[in-house]
Amino acid sequence: METLLTARDVRKTYHRGGGIFSQETDGARFTAVDGVSFSVLRGETFAIVGESGCGKTTLARMLLRLIEPDAGEIDFEGRDLLALRGGELRSLRAACKWSFRILSLRSIPACASAKL
Repeated sequence: METLLTARDVRKTYHRGGGIFSQETDGARFTAVDGVSFSVLRGETFAIVGESGCGKTTLARMLLRLIEPDAGEIDFEGRDLLALRGGELRSLRAACKWSFRILSLRSIPACASAKL
């Protein structure tokens, strides 16, 4: 089968503390995603699953190039995603589907009857 998506040793770190308006530039760093690698074959269903704060959203954002990884490689249909720019990148994002699932809605009464 043909490989659709491949991620190799993808990494992302952030500065701890501060915030968007902080003057601090040399704070401690923490690792959000550390060396994630996987391949998805055409026709497969792929899910990113884990505990709160483990880097699922950061990884998904890197796959869509909403944020840039610090290191690693991401290929989609044999093309280097990290090299895409402009219209090619917008086309890729439009073709991708990102689905969040909340597995424990019954534990949150305010959301139990909400349409998600």
